[in-house]
Amino acid sequence: MVKLLVSKKETVEEKEWLHEMDKVDRRTITWNVEKAYRTEQIKHIRRIKRIRRIKQLFRKDVK
Repeated sequence: MVKLLVSKKETVEEKEWLHEMDKVDRRTITWNVEKAYRTEQIKHIRRIKRIRRIKQLFRKDVK
């Protein structure tokens, strides 16, 4: 089992594994990893925005 890392440096076995694979497969996998990473970021951003919106509502009530 090879761990796919998003921001960390690739491990030696991962490099060998990627080297053995076809470029098409590698592209698909990198794309999938990036997509998953982006989805996480989007979720995080949405969460922050939601929290900010709620805080704003509370501030308006206080005034």
